Amino acid sequence: MLSLVCITYDGIKALVTYDKDGSINKNSGLYGLGTAIGQPLDGIFSVICLENLRPYVGEFMPNDPQRGLDLSKPRLPNGETMAGFIGFAVNMIHIDDTNLFHLTNDGNGLRETIFYTLFSRLQVYKL
Repeated sequence: MLSLVCITYDGIKALVTYDKDGSINKNSGLYGLGTAIGQPLDGIFSVICLENLRPYVGEFMPNDPQRGLDLSKPRLPNGETMAGFIGFAVNMIHIDDTNLFHLTNDGNGLRETIFYTLFSRLQVYKL
């Protein structure tokens, strides 16, 4: 499965162009790029637009160069953190420095948009 992430909706519109009859123009956009490098695309692909995701609105972990999200640890009814809890998967993703500060027009990065959407509730435990 091929999935792409675009920062803006305009980026998505540039991926595919259509002929006058409504069919996909295989000589332009992503299809044209695939053909040009000898890897033609067949079928469909999904696209996620960061601009359209509801971002994390809380604080970031202090002094964290990776800008981890300051999420509350899960607690048992007695208030204790569950045994073996390591953290949230969204904060365990290492984002390369060149991509760490790619921001949407609203100033949101990859961690607080796509990774938060996908992994915000995924908890990691040590057995």
